[in-house]
Amino acid sequence: SRPDGTRDAAHEGGVLRFQTPPPAPPCREGRETLDSPFPLQVVEVLSPSTENYDRWEKFNLYRRSDTLQDYVLVDSNKIEIALYRKNDRGEWEIRRYLAGDLVELQSVNLTFPTEQVFEGIVFDDLAKT
Repeated sequence: SRPDGTRDAAHEGGVLRFQTPPPAPPCREGRETLDSPFPLQVVEVLSPSTENYDRWEKFNLYRRSDTLQDYVLVDSNKIEIALYRKNDRGEWEIRRYLAGDLVELQSVNLTFPTEQVFEGIVFDDLAKT
């Protein structure tokens, strides 16, 4: 998606533009509305057309948030999750999770196997590595 919240969707007659709401991540206690400006976590599913924007430009916007602790990027072409996590010094660290790893989202006290995110999705054999 773009900074204005619009997305393109291809169809037979050309390209449709539609607006989607921002994600509704878990929030700090006392601020638990779906439109909260105080997210602890943001999750993005990468696509080839938006990967660079999500990975770099959008992250640069999100990391200005005082409350954001985890920025999660889920690859749509292979079993891989990238986690940008703010450490105790306020610096961002990157952790890459592959098949067989346990993803730990400290912001919401959640741990799960990487494969759980990709359950039911079949990739080409070359894309699994």
